[in-house]
This record gives sequence, C-alpha cells and structure tokens, in this order.
Amino acid sequence: MKIAVYDVNLINHMNYIGDLIKEFRTRNVEIVAFYDEYNSKAYLYLTELGVECIQIRRISYDIITKLLIRNNISLLVHNAQRLGDTAFVCVAKTLGVKSVMIQHGMYVSNLKREPSLFFLKVIKTLRYIQYSRVVAKAINLPFLRVFKAFFSHFVMSVDYTEAIDFYHKINSSHVLVYGEFWKEYHSNNFGYEKKCLSVIGYHELLKVDLIKSKEIQPRKICYVAQTLVEDGRMEREIMTDFLRKLSKFSAKSNVSIVVKLHPRSDLTLYNENNFELTTDVIPHVYIYLGHYSSLLALCGSVSNLFLYEFVGHNIPDYYKVNSLVYDDFSQLEAALTYFFVSPTQKSSNFESVFSIGLEPPVVVDKIFALTSAEI
Repeated sequence: MKIAVYDVNLINHMNYIGDLIKEFRTRNVEIVAFYDEYNSKAYLYLTELGVECIQIRRISYDIITKLLIRNNISLLVHNAQRLGDTAFVCVAKTLGVKSVMIQHGMYVSNLKREPSLFFLKVIKTLRYIQYSRVVAKAINLPFLRVFKAFFSHFVMSVDYTEAIDFYHKINSSHVLVYGEFWKEYHSNNFGYEKKCLSVIGYHELLKVDLIKSKEIQPRKICYVAQTLVEDGRMEREIMTDFLRKLSKFSAKSNVSIVVKLHPRSDLTLYNENNFELTTDVIPHVYIYLGHYSSLLALCGSVSNLFLYEFVGHNIPDYYKVNSLVYDDFSQLEAALTYFFVSPTQKSSNFESVFSIGLEPPVVVDKIFALTSAEI
C-alpha cells in the first residue's frame, strides 16, 4: 500500500497528521506528501521519516492524474474540504482511489470572509481557478459553473450544499470526525451520508491531564491565536487593534500574556506587543482567551475560558454555554480585572461535541479497516 497525504501548506503535515504518518511509517507503509506551500521545518521532519515530499508547482487535471498514477497511490488522506483537497479527491475518484478526510479543526457555518482580501492574494486566487478547472474536468461539468459554485461558498459564504449542488460528486469517500455532533454537522453542511462518517474523537483532549499536572501560573493568560487575518477572514487592522488593547491590559494589570501560536501564524501581528510566544507548549493558567478555535475545547477542559466575539464572527453555541463571552473589549477587560482579584479554576465539559481522541495506532487501524471495506 502507498498512501498520499495532501495539504495546502507542508507545515500541516506535521501536526496531528504527522502523528499518523509516523504510525504508518512504523508499519512500513510508504507515504507521499503533496503540498502547495513549502515549509523547511516540515520538509526536514517528513523526509527524516522517509516521506517523499512533492510540491504542486503547476496545477492541471493531467498533472495530478500522473502524480497519483506514477506514485502508485492506493489511498488519499487529507484533512479539509478546501478546493485543493477537493481537486485531489475528484481525480482520485476517476482512478478508483479511495479517499479519507480527517477533521482538522472546528467548522463554522457561514464563515465570515473578506472578498477584497481574496482578490488581493493574486497567486492564491489563480490557484483557486486552476483547482476549479481540475474539478470541472474530473466531474465533467462546465468550468464556469464549478468556479461560480466554489466562489459562492469560499468567498461569499453561501452554505456548501446550496452553493455547490454537485457536492455528492466531489465529497471524500469517508470522513473521520471529532464526535457524534460532527457527524451531524458533516451530514447537514456538506451532504455526507451517515455511513460515510466515523468518530475518532479530538486528539488534543488527550493532553488535558498533562497540562493539569503542571504547576499553575497564576498571573498569566494564554491567548489562543487563530489565522483569521492569514486566511483572509478578517482585516488586519481589526486584529491588531484587539492585540494592542490586550497588550495594554497586560501592562497595567501586571498579567502576562502567553500567545499559543497557530502553525501558520503571521508573527508580525504580535511582535509590537509585550507577549510571550509559544508554538508547542500550552501553559497551565487560570484563564484561556480566544475566539472560536478548536484548541479552545482543550483549554476550556483545563480551566476558565473567556472568548471575544468579533463582528461577523459568531461564536458557536456549544462554546458560549461553556465560557464567558464578550463583544466589547472594555467589558472583557473589566471581567478579567475582577477575576484576578479572586481567581478560581473551573473547567468546562465539551463531551457532547468533542469525544476523547483515539490514539494514533487505533486511528490507523480504522483507516486500514475502511480501506479494505467498501467506502
């Protein structure tokens, strides 16, 4: 068996997918990692595992077809419902190659995007067009119809199945999700049949006891960063204004801010402020602060969860019932100030949404089982 993994940025092959790749390699399964955007750290990590990394420099139906055939791919693994993933899935289908999508984060219906930022990122826009051409050819539909459908969803935030009425032709063979809630979500929002969905739980929840075992740092707040600006979902000025206010609060209240960065975080957003930055370790603190990242389910399972809601970025209900939510920074600041007068530790329960994750060997066994079955 030879498995292809695809992601837009090579760095994404290092995270949870990286743990699965390690497990596949211990079983002598060959892996080819396809990607659009290079990352030196991820390249070194993967090549040391014996993974062949292939950058998609030119995009066409014929090129992707040749890559899958030449590398003798028997299974495609990917972790999102993006255009690049969809193009690979569609070409794989034409070759009779099964695909498995592994949920990589939480999804928000009607996700806010900034259309102007889509057009400013010329290279990304051109790749969107090229991947749309691949999908159109793979499913034998006119290019303009396909591109307009994807544009309606990815840029104008029209619901997936409403915008993309050919979704049944482009969906992955099977999806591994974080919990029963996400089976319903993928069925309702992406049009998957229930038989195509399996629960593997949320892997980050395996870290709860480890974080709690550390000594708590009483005068620190951990802010969980998201790629709202980096992904073109928020204007940079809105985020920098929020971070500036957070930095000022930190200085005058004698509370340190630790920023848990996303692998694709733009560091220039943070280096003008007095923040401590971390890429790996989540500290044990009384307060975790964020917006609507999946990682907040881990943080809220450890201690108090405070969320800030930007205009147009509605926080899902399952986070709201497990946290303190503010949409005005002065109110957030007042709440944080009051809390540190008499701090207490209170964790939340996300079990109805996020199941405890299965260990990588169990997930790999499940993938093998799905591969041998009809999916």
